[in-house]
Amino acid sequence: MRRHAAMLAVVVMALVAPLVLVAPEALLRPFAAQSEGDIALAFELRQLRPWLTLLLAVAGTLLTARSWKRRRSWGYRALTSIPVLVLMVSAVLARQNLFEWMFAPVSNLRFVEVSDARHVEPGDMVLGVRIGDDAKAYPVRLLGYYHVVNDQLGSEPYVVTY
Repeated sequence: MRRHAAMLAVVVMALVAPLVLVAPEALLRPFAAQSEGDIALAFELRQLRPWLTLLLAVAGTLLTARSWKRRRSWGYRALTSIPVLVLMVSAVLARQNLFEWMFAPVSNLRFVEVSDARHVEPGDMVLGVRIGDDAKAYPVRLLGYYHVVNDQLGSEPYVVTY
């Protein structure tokens, strides 16, 4: 009975770890209203998730290894390895900056004259940058997807973000 409780705990940990992993991104909804509390909680969870997922992975691995001493069946070991794998993958992904994956900056831009901009509708909002006599416009609809654009006008580099 104890072995079943230990493996049930490992399965629960394997269900919790991915939730811990995605919770900050779920709280930071890019196209929905966000409260100050949601943002603060998301960043707090981003700080905690590497340690929490590591703790879950270590605890799950130790409990599973202990249960393997009692049962040497390869089928049992293969089945009980699945939650441990989920825990380990969650622990690795928790150390990645998923925000950078979600909002990769655009560096290879192509610009067209206003008359040739078929992808911009007349009512679309744009962010404009003007340096001296040079100007560029960035459709907000596209910035909402990429969020960061590295660009330059003349010899002046700048970053556009939305």
